[in-house]
Formats: sequence, structure tokens, C-alpha cells
Amino acid sequence: MTARSVPDALRDGRGCSVAEGVDAAADLLAAARLPLVWGLVDSTVEAQREAASLADRLRGLLDTALSVRRAGSREAFERIGLLTASLGDVRNHARLLVFWGFDPDVLHAGFRRLYAPKTSACGRVAVDVGESRGPSDVEDRLTVPAEGEIDALLVLRAFVRGRRVEGPAGGLPLGALRALAGRLTACGYGAVLYRADPPLDPRHAERALALSALVRDARRKARLRLLAVGSPSNATGGESVLTWQTGFPSAVSFARGFPRYGPGEFDGESALVRGDVDAALVVGARPSSHLSPLALDALGRTPTVTVAASPVDEAGARGVFLKAAALEDTPGRVFRMDGVVTRRRPRPDGDAGAPTEAEVLARIARAVDRRSAGRAR
Repeated sequence: MTARSVPDALRDGRGCSVAEGVDAAADLLAAARLPLVWGLVDSTVEAQREAASLADRLRGLLDTALSVRRAGSREAFERIGLLTASLGDVRNHARLLVFWGFDPDVLHAGFRRLYAPKTSACGRVAVDVGESRGPSDVEDRLTVPAEGEIDALLVLRAFVRGRRVEGPAGGLPLGALRALAGRLTACGYGAVLYRADPPLDPRHAERALALSALVRDARRKARLRLLAVGSPSNATGGESVLTWQTGFPSAVSFARGFPRYGPGEFDGESALVRGDVDAALVVGARPSSHLSPLALDALGRTPTVTVAASPVDEAGARGVFLKAAALEDTPGRVFRMDGVVTRRRPRPDGDAGAPTEAEVLARIARAVDRRSAGRAR
């Protein structure tokens, strides 16, 4: 199905006009006891703002598709803070790069070509964690067992602080960790890179906390920075927009008329699995790429409004589909993973005739307002 052959609107699997689709979406969402607005990682800042405003109007839940996978990085930031830098700073100034348990080029093709320092004076170290390997073309590599990852970070932190580590190593490469600690504290300017949104992993929160503490401790001796590299998306934009609109980066509830924060309670994954929501608005994300099978099954049984470039995999028999241009075809602002705001230009061969997500969401919001005004009279 090409972009230009996608229907502009569907209602319960049947074609309808856009006006009818917008009215049906507003009816479905406004009648819900607790609707969920979810997705936003493949949306522009403008669409994310409209989604946050609509969730407020509906007194519903608001969450990003990657909120559960990014929870560890957020917790580390909330508890410890973040000593970070822009990708440009790293490219221009770093003299040491440490890739902790992942290869950024696997997530972003050409990442190191664009952002890795060009100078040969920059050292590169890969720390392989279990089966998770760093880049192949590094000068040094050490391996720690997956079950010993947090212990390895604690040992590395102790070496950075100048402490002695004695006793059984438990399979950890103490000599290599001691040498890495020496490089971290002597590099002048360095960066540790790790994955911000790995597949659901119970170690992620501890890993992010331990890495943040390591970089904080090393600042007494070196200018060390921590970069959380996320999947290609505007997830950083979603968290930023939600923070400035609601005060919280994800998992927000407006059910009481004001925003409340509740990871594990108000996030889309948890709310769907528990059966708390009775309607959903999905925009800027494919549910099958982000939700667990249990949550995906629950969403399939929930009346849903989908705003997307294509109804495939998104709109079921119960609900409304409204066509909107894909992110790559939409002009607007997005956040790079390091927090730098950029402005997108649509592809020259894209679907220029489709409305943007922001425009579709604004139409739904106006229709919801009309219903609220009618009830007030």
C-alpha cells in the first residue's frame, strides 16, 4: 500500500470522510471514563504538544511508547543528575570513548562516522557485557559476565576513587578494570556511552545509576561525560515536551484535573495490562514495536483512535483511523538524543498532501471542546 493509496479515514474498518472520522474519534474519547493518549516517539514537538493538551482536556493518561524502557535512565537522572555533553562536544574534544555493552552503529547506522572524534589521539574501549558487544574496531576490549555487570561497575568506581579492591574477583577482570579506571581519570576529556532504552532488562536501572555515579566520581580528576544513546526517534522530545507541559516526563494522569506522575501505575503498558483504560489514542508509535504481548492484546480489545500514516498493524475493527503524514514527511522540530533541537524538512518525494499529526490532533481537540460546550449548556 503506497502512501497516496492509504484511506484518509476509517471507522470500524470502513471508509468514511475525514470530518466523520474526527467526529467519531471525539465521541469515542470524550465518552471514555479513562482514555489513554500513548506513543509520541515518532512525532514532532508540535504533535507532542497537541497530544499533551488533548490528554489534559480528556482527563486521561499520557505516556510515551518508550517510557518503560527508558525508566532506568530517567531514575538515574532524577537521583544523581547527569554530567553529559552534546554530540558535537564529544566529536570535537573527546580523547577517550568507552562503549558500555553496545555498539551505537547497530542503533544508528553511521553513528561513529558522524559523531566519533576524528583525531587518532582519541582512544576507544569496548566493554562487552555477556553477549552484548561493543564496536569491533576499538583499540582495547574487556569482557564482563552479564551477571557480574553491576559488580564490575562498582569495582571500577572504587578504582576511580582510589580504593583498593581485595577478595575473590568472581570472574571479573580486575586488572583490566583497574587499567580502565586509570584511563578514565587521566583522559582529560572522555565520554562513556551506553544504551538509553534497551529491551526490558531488570539490570537497566542499576546500570544507569552505577554509570552515573562512576562519571560523577571521576569528575574530581577528569572531565568525563555520560551519553545515553537511544533508539532513532524523538523520544527525547516527547519527554521534554511532557516535562514542560505537565512537570513530568512520562506516565502522567490528568484524572483528577491536574497532572500526577506514576511510573508503574499511569504508564501505558501497566494501565493496559490492568484494564484501567476504556479508550486509547495512539499516535507516533507502532504498538507492536513497543508493548508487551499482554498489553498489545489489551489494546486490541480497547476502542482505539489511531493517527498514523497507515492503518496496517494499527487500527483494528473497533475504532477510528485518521491518516497523518509520517515523521519523515513532516516539517517541525525534533530533539536529538543529546537534547539539541533540530528542525526537520519533509522528504521531497513524501506524501505532501497528508495533514500532519499536529493538525489531526488539533481537529480532534476542537471536536472534543464542542462536545464539552454542548454538555455545559
